[in-house]
Amino acid sequence: MRVISGGVDYVGGVERGIRFGFQEILGVEVDIDLAGDDAISHRLAFLEDARRDFARISQPVTWFHGAYDAWMELDRVEDILSRGDTSRRQLVVIPTGHQLKSSRQALEVFQSISAEIGRMALGVELRPELPNFGDLDARRTAERSRRPAVKTNLRDFWHDYLVGPNGVLGIELMTSASNYRSLMDAQIEALRVGAGDVVLDVGAGTGTFPMQIA
Repeated sequence: MRVISGGVDYVGGVERGIRFGFQEILGVEVDIDLAGDDAISHRLAFLEDARRDFARISQPVTWFHGAYDAWMELDRVEDILSRGDTSRRQLVVIPTGHQLKSSRQALEVFQSISAEIGRMALGVELRPELPNFGDLDARRTAERSRRPAVKTNLRDFWHDYLVGPNGVLGIELMTSASNYRSLMDAQIEALRVGAGDVVLDVGAGTGTFPMQIA
């Protein structure tokens, strides 16, 4: 939650009694207070909870991890998998991000998963049957052509992005993240601004960069 929210520790805040109400998480409106209380009460909220659960698992576990998945940190996966009986666990790192970007990539990944399921459940290597790629491309093109054309109001889009829907919690959510502030600090250091220098920031948006300089 802290990663996908841009650095806001919602669950940790709920644990300390902070109320957040409804917030947008990956495009979905979530009642943070209700979801946080539920996750904490069922011991599903923190890394320590995952460590405890994995320490009790005796069944074989294979974890597929996307090497470029910004939402899941590899060292946390390795930490969790190291708890309990590790003799029948393996970590498979695949060259993908959080989402599979093409049908071909998805087929390659799911072939690997199918082969692993066959090995774990049946003790045999399953050989998946691949579809006709030309037919697959034609079907995808036909499906996309059925979608209604959507006009995007760019003014409304950037308004919501910068100042937030109804003027609440826009880009300041990102600027509150430690990674964002570190990026700003690195840029300011690279500028080598000294006493008496004048800085002009053109197209500053909400002014977060000159505010950081100040």
